Amino acid sequence: EVTINNGTITNVFGGNDLKGKPNGNITVTINDGTITNTYGGGNETSANTTNVYLNGGTVDKIFGGSTTSNVTASGGTCTTLYGGNNAGGTTGVTNVLVDNGNITTVYGGGDRTSVTESTNVTINNKVGTVFGGSNLSGNIPITNIVVNDANINDVYGGNNQGGKVENTNIDINGTLIDNIYGGGLKAETTTTNVNLNYGLITNVYGGGNEAGAITTNVNLGGANIINVFGGSNTSGEVK
Repeated sequence: EVTINNGTITNVFGGNDLKGKPNGNITVTINDGTITNTYGGGNETSANTTNVYLNGGTVDKIFGGSTTSNVTASGGTCTTLYGGNNAGGTTGVTNVLVDNGNITTVYGGGDRTSVTESTNVTINNKVGTVFGGSNLSGNIPITNIVVNDANINDVYGGNNQGGKVENTNIDINGTLIDNIYGGGLKAETTTTNVNLNYGLITNVYGGGNEAGAITTNVNLGGANIINVFGGSNTSGEVK
């Protein structure tokens, strides 16, 4: 277990350095301090289950990174929070929960890596941008995003710049959101599902921002929405 209460640190690793794998679960707790990168797992090594808790302090990037990754933000400041790995490695399931804190961007996946089973993102607080998938590359079979009473600029069910997500699921339960995209920003998606239960939303796109999808499903519940588009925004074909 790693607990950070103060100090200025470049890299924090919950796991091993270069070789070996811890037998049990890994827990990294950040209460204060200034950190550039926090890795729930090790440095070029694997881990079974990682738990990263951001309670305070300032962190540039957090990577959950393990077979099962759990990242919880209840305070502090983080520029980019990833449920998955940085580059390479195997992540099966990621669980990201944002209850509080100042979080700019959330990825259910990793930076340049795939997730083999699913990503699960729950947002209960103000966040700048949320991606169910990964950033630059990586394939994911299922992404799940649940937003409860949060203020968010943009929500993407899929990836950011590259890779592909097969199925995205977005559930909106009371929130203020500028834009919701069932797909990715520039990354393709096969099937998107957007469920608008409650909230105030400006624009909803079944597809992506600059990317397409095969099938899009937008279910209108009790939310107040200005514009709903079954397809994508600036580019991308919905078949």
